[in-house]
Amino acid sequence: MIATVAALLLSACETIPPPPQIVNVPVAVSCVTTIPARPFVHTDLALSALDDFKFVLAIFSDRRNLLDYTAELEAVLSACK
Repeated sequence: MIATVAALLLSACETIPPPPQIVNVPVAVSCVTTIPARPFVHTDLALSALDDFKFVLAIFSDRRNLLDYTAELEAVLSACK
């Protein structure tokens, strides 16, 4: 009886479990860390209250702000490639 138990215990020690394996799993990660702040754009109501000279200046200012914002967004998104 004791010999059987000892044989079973010793036989269990013979089998060594395989070492752990490293498995690389791709994980989706957002490449965008910061989003540029949206620029100020005049509303239609605010533009309608301006005279012609200030209206043109406001539209030009909005256009410049939106072009700069677009350039920043393209730079951030190009890092994702």
